Order: sequence, then structure tokens, then C-alpha cells
Amino acid sequence: MFIRQRFQKKRRTITWKSMLRGEWEYTTSIGSYVGRWVPWIGAVLTAYDLAIITRNVVHRYMLITGEKG
Repeated sequence: MFIRQRFQKKRRTITWKSMLRGEWEYTTSIGSYVGRWVPWIGAVLTAYDLAIITRNVVHRYMLITGEKG
């Protein structure tokens, strides 16, 4: 374990297993808490990037073809 500190109260996190059950997973370990949320932050940033790229591609296509949206 790299991070040995602990929360005083249990904090809610999400795992694939708990997500499929529709429940929260609880932990007092700071390392587990951060490690479980970082992938979800990455997924949100990826979705945001895809939305921006799609919008820019559609806009550029409209400029090239002369269509009005």
C-alpha cells in the first residue's frame, strides 16, 4: 500500500460489482477511494473530448459543403 492514511468515516465509492448490484461500496482507505474514482474521471473526460471532436467535425463539414445547420 502506497497511501496508508485512512478516513475517519467510511466514504462511498463505486466498483463494477457494486454498480451491477446498484449499491455503493464503502471504504476508509484513501488509496482505495482515489483508485476507484480516477478511472471514472477519465471516462467522463473521454466522453467530453468525443463530444467536442464530433461538434468540431460537423462544423467543419458544414463550412466545407456550404450547408447551413
